[in-house]
Amino acid sequence: MATDALTERRRARLPNYGLVTAAVLMIALWAFTIGKLVTAWQSDSALSHGPLLPVLAGALLWARRDQLKVSGGGASIGLAIVFFAGALNVLAGWGDIVFLRSAALVLMLIGFTWAIAGSRAGRAAAGPLGLLLFMIPWPTTLVERLTFPMQLLSSKYAAMLIGMLGIPIKRTGIALATPDYQVLVAEACSGITSLGVLLALGYLLACVTRLPLWAKLTLFAVTAPLALFTNTIRVALIVIAGHLHSETAATWIHDHEAPVLLLFCGVLLMTIRSGLLQVTVSASDDPDADADAEAEGDA
Repeated sequence: MATDALTERRRARLPNYGLVTAAVLMIALWAFTIGKLVTAWQSDSALSHGPLLPVLAGALLWARRDQLKVSGGGASIGLAIVFFAGALNVLAGWGDIVFLRSAALVLMLIGFTWAIAGSRAGRAAAGPLGLLLFMIPWPTTLVERLTFPMQLLSSKYAAMLIGMLGIPIKRTGIALATPDYQVLVAEACSGITSLGVLLALGYLLACVTRLPLWAKLTLFAVTAPLALFTNTIRVALIVIAGHLHSETAATWIHDHEAPVLLLFCGVLLMTIRSGLLQVTVSASDDPDADADAEAEGDA
């Protein structure tokens, strides 16, 4: 009997030792990575929103504090996630995969929450902590594959829009020219910067809104075409200002239009969110839909 009691006490200590080890590992890896993230935020305009995301993630966690209470259970699974993420971080470091290295640390935070508070808390924390993925620099290969197609699409649709307004326009690849002004849609004007910001905003809205999964995915997915749409307007406004007024006016729009367009995108996303809420509420109040759901359940 004494041997059995001693064995039980040793087993009870194992999760505690594991939690301490996991905490030390997580702090060490984050301390090594956070400096590189801060440097990326300062040097890359596409990540200028990075410092705000940990604050927003913390606010979301606080809003879900009732779901983050310790419920017990799941410590082994949580610790397994933590140590898997730590190994993934190390392997990504050897391979110099910056995005995967930082993403592994976000997964480690989720696993640590799971380990100390239980599976329910881990699942509740996953959404807010997932917001931290948008403060990480994108893989260089992905940026290179996205940038030029976005340049082409922005210049193509901007030329169509300008032509619809009756302004003579000629497009050659990513170059746009009117009789009085010409511009090259460079990489910085491709819309990749606004895409990163809008993806974070779309994820945030999906995270804080009570919607079915399909509606959350829809709200998040529309951010990509919305970024292309607003960048098309941006390029068109620059060309129109240069053609009708002066190069100085075009340069002024180029340097100052971002906050206005992001506000416009935010309003559009909120409108789409409102529409999805109405659709889902209407569907839940539809007796025929309820009957169909019951029939499917019986089947």
